[in-house]
Amino acid sequence: VLFSEERPIVASGLAFASLASKLPSVCTDFSMRHAIKAASRAHIKEQCEDFFDEHEQLLRRLAVERSPRSAHAICSRELRLCKTDLTLTQLYSHSPEALDSLL
Repeated sequence: VLFSEERPIVASGLAFASLASKLPSVCTDFSMRHAIKAASRAHIKEQCEDFFDEHEQLLRRLAVERSPRSAHAICSRELRLCKTDLTLTQLYSHSPEALDSLL
């Protein structure tokens, strides 16, 4: 999403529909993007799918609201995972190259 030339800015239109149609496949593609031991893949995929099913609307909203403030609000208020503000480095720890493009 971050590097897409036509990133959606509203939850409607062709750009959002294109992105939204790809979200359910994230769990299937996850093992291709990250090194996961073969014995753990099925379990991790199942956990990913459970998380996606539970938070699908939230993830769709995050695709449009990509600011650090929105990410923190979702993390702390809606998912209740973050107790303190996150730095940009923490927010982008999964993708340091994405952080570099912001700086």
